[in-house]
Amino acid sequence: MDIKEKKEPLTEDTVIGSRKILAAEFRRFFKKTLGEDYEIYPIVMDVIKMSSNYRGATLKDIIEECFNQSGHKNFDEILSENRFKNISESDKSFIIAFDKVMKEMGYDSDGKIGSEITYKKTGGKSKATFARVYMRGDHVVLRLYFKDIDAHRAYIENAPAHIKHGFVIENLPQRVLDTFALKDGDCIVCSKACKFAERYTSDGHECVKCANPSKDERCISCSNTCKGTKKYTIDGRQYAKCPHYPGHFADPSVERLPDYMALLAEFYPKKK
Repeated sequence: MDIKEKKEPLTEDTVIGSRKILAAEFRRFFKKTLGEDYEIYPIVMDVIKMSSNYRGATLKDIIEECFNQSGHKNFDEILSENRFKNISESDKSFIIAFDKVMKEMGYDSDGKIGSEITYKKTGGKSKATFARVYMRGDHVVLRLYFKDIDAHRAYIENAPAHIKHGFVIENLPQRVLDTFALKDGDCIVCSKACKFAERYTSDGHECVKCANPSKDERCISCSNTCKGTKKYTIDGRQYAKCPHYPGHFADPSVERLPDYMALLAEFYPKKK
C-alpha cells in the first residue's frame, strides 16, 4: 500500500520550486501569519500568482520583493525585476507605452505592479476602474471597462477587427481563460454573485462557476435577472453577456495601442 508523503507546512524558509505548492498552502500560511482576514491584503494574491517566477528563492524573499515592489522605481525598472522574467519584451514594451499614454489621457495607476495594474481617473473622487492590465505567468491581457455599449454601436461596427472582436467573441481567448483560471463557458462575475452558481473544491481551494453557461457565454439561469448582465446589439445580433466578457484584448501590442486609446476616448470623451 502506497503511503502519501506528508507535506510540511509552508514557512518563510520554504524554497519555491523544491516541490509543487498548491494555492491552498499559501492561503493557510497567510491565514496563520496575517489572521482570518488575510484575503484583504493584495500581497497575498501577488505572491500566489507570481511565485512561479521565483524558483530557488525562499518564501520570505518573495514576500519582501512583492511588498517592496515599486518604491521610487519607474515601470521600466520594475519590469526588469526577477518576478517578471517570464513576461516577453514585447509585452513589457506595451505595458510601458500603455502607462505613458494613459497618464496623458488623465488616468493613472498607483505606480505599483503586482499580478495586475489598475487604472482610475487621476485625482478623481470616483473609484471606478477604467482599465486593467493582467499579468499571469508569461502572458498579458488588457481589459477596458465600458458602459452603455449600444450608444457606441456604430463606432464598434466600423472599428478594426481586433477591437470589434472584444465585443463579439463567441469564446474567450485561451489567454483570458488562463488569466481568470476559467474553463470555456464559465461566467466570470455571476459565478461569484449569482444564486445559481455551483460551488466546489479543487486542489484544496474553493471554486465557483456558472451553473448553466450557454454557448454564447451568457448565464442561462441569471442572464435576465443578474443586474450585471450586459445586453447590446452589434451588426444586428443581440448579445447578453457576463459583464466581464466585453473589452478583453488577449494580445495587446504597441502597434494596436492607438486603437485601444481611441476606443477609450469614444466611451469616455474629455469634458470641455
